[in-house]
Amino acid sequence: MLYIVHHPQEPPLHLLGHAYLFLDYFTRSITPFRLMKSGSIQEFYIKEAINFIEQNFQNDISIEDIAARCGLNRSYFGTIFRKALGQSPQEFLIQYRMIKAAELLKLTKLTVQDIGSAVGYSNPLHFSRAFKNVYGLSPRTWRNQNQLQRS
Repeated sequence: MLYIVHHPQEPPLHLLGHAYLFLDYFTRSITPFRLMKSGSIQEFYIKEAINFIEQNFQNDISIEDIAARCGLNRSYFGTIFRKALGQSPQEFLIQYRMIKAAELLKLTKLTVQDIGSAVGYSNPLHFSRAFKNVYGLSPRTWRNQNQLQRS
């Protein structure tokens, strides 16, 4: 919401995309995330990392940034993350961004470039490549096949 307040000059659809992201984060933050082990310090680190990703996925963040947020070195952080969730932090971050991108493609009329920017990709080509790696289709093709029909 702070982004919307501090960037009133942005196009309305761009701001709407950020509003959708805020609402999504808000609804997800009230639903507890379940992990395999309960009560361990490792679970705390994983929850902290996931919270950081949910709050910052739209920014240019790295795995080093996430590990630093948890106060861990990158190697150890990657090990406990993979053990807990079955995927690397990088894979999780990309997957999370692509889920958000798919939601925006389906629910808004934002440009592919704006959606890429909204999910943390400053380069539209990198965004399109990452999206295609996850969904097997370009963002534009995926949108054409999945966008909600409005009457």
